[in-house]
Amino acid sequence: MRNDPGNLEETVEQPVESGHFSTPGDVLDEGVRLVAERERLLQSIDAGIEEGLADLGAGRIHSAADVRARLVTRFAS
Repeated sequence: MRNDPGNLEETVEQPVESGHFSTPGDVLDEGVRLVAERERLLQSIDAGIEEGLADLGAGRIHSAADVRARLVTRFAS
């Protein structure tokens, strides 16, 4: 979703006016940090999916019933 320039300016200025940030640059720095954090998280998720698919392709899988039985045995005591 793309915002119009007026809305972007308001989005940056409002946190400064409310006192949550000192400068518009601080708002932008936080925005960039959050985007980078999200990208790292998405990369981690993608890597986990790839690993899971590789395990599936190599036959390294367990049925849900087997996993449940192991968990019940492990945590029953």
